[in-house]
Amino acid sequence: MILLIVAGIALSIAHGIGGNVLSASGNPPGKPAATYSDFKGKRIGIRTGTSLEDLTFKYLPDSQYFYYDTESDLVTALTGNKIDAFLNDEPVAEMMHIENNAIDFIQPCIVEDNYCFGFPKNKDGSDKIMAEFNEVLGDLRKKGELDKMKKKWLSKDDSQKTFDDTPLTGENGTLTVAVVGDKVPFSYMFNNKLTGYNVELVTIFAREKGMTMLIVTHEMKFAKDVSTRVFYMDEGGIYEEGTPKQIFEDPQKPRTRVFIKRLKQFNLTIENRHFDYVSCLSGIGQFGKDNQIREKTVNDLQLIFEEVIKQGITKKEGVFPVEVTMEYSGVDESVTVNAEYGGEDFDPITNADEISAAIVKGVAPEIKHTFEDGRNRLSFLVRNP
Repeated sequence: MILLIVAGIALSIAHGIGGNVLSASGNPPGKPAATYSDFKGKRIGIRTGTSLEDLTFKYLPDSQYFYYDTESDLVTALTGNKIDAFLNDEPVAEMMHIENNAIDFIQPCIVEDNYCFGFPKNKDGSDKIMAEFNEVLGDLRKKGELDKMKKKWLSKDDSQKTFDDTPLTGENGTLTVAVVGDKVPFSYMFNNKLTGYNVELVTIFAREKGMTMLIVTHEMKFAKDVSTRVFYMDEGGIYEEGTPKQIFEDPQKPRTRVFIKRLKQFNLTIENRHFDYVSCLSGIGQFGKDNQIREKTVNDLQLIFEEVIKQGITKKEGVFPVEVTMEYSGVDESVTVNAEYGGEDFDPITNADEISAAIVKGVAPEIKHTFEDGRNRLSFLVRNP
């Protein structure tokens, strides 16, 4: 049985706290309060995979849009001046403001909304567990417990934010719950424990029904912090598994690497030495712009392409096609440049003149060349500080 915590879709009894507001950096003293129209055409952050994407397009059209995987990433981008604002749920924005007064939000809400718990369609037992959950939720509302919880979780006093989290009995099975790990005040980590308004509600329900809980998440930091073993799921099955250290620091399979490292890729195939060099440089520049990679880092990538790919590899016979991949990791804040090509065993760095080699080594602290099965593989690591 799957219980999915979502916001903004009225599938069952809603809690009724908040709507959608715009979070932005605070106004300087004496400056008039900002309005939504002030941010049209600006750099707007969007949390990937949320209903706020459509609202952003509707109410903040003709803007630059940048996608982030977590609330923490959005806040970091906002306070680091990578974006100007982002739409968020009112109680979440309010808690952000309480925790960091450099972040403010615009009132009134751009859209009034309700919060609810979603259940899967066409799944055996789903209707029954939804009805039972609604019954428990209704009882809590009649007793005034939901109002008390709302007041508690939206308060500034963290000492109030506790609930009965003693071990669940589990005699009636397991409740699988999908959560996010940084959605203050709904579900988040505090003192190395999963807590929040939604977490308390689900725990109350599981305890009353004699169930235990299994937590499922796509929040990588949360999974890394609380897990002893991690299973990466892809296309309905277990794609890779291991300890948190193995999965998060050294994933072995390609799709795991792309997901865990939040890799953004730029790919080039060079068929001959008469390729469009200017177009390649332009593509690298656009790749940097799309992913907000620092200008210096983009320049370093273009330098490596010129010195190593254009002046080194493509001057040799028998190397084509040359496959070039640049992978930007939003986790490590680095770019890996990979080049794969044919021909004889050839390392363009060791065979370059001293000046060119020194230039490349100055921007790429880690360089590795291998030759196996008739293919050269060359990689560079470029930091994006």
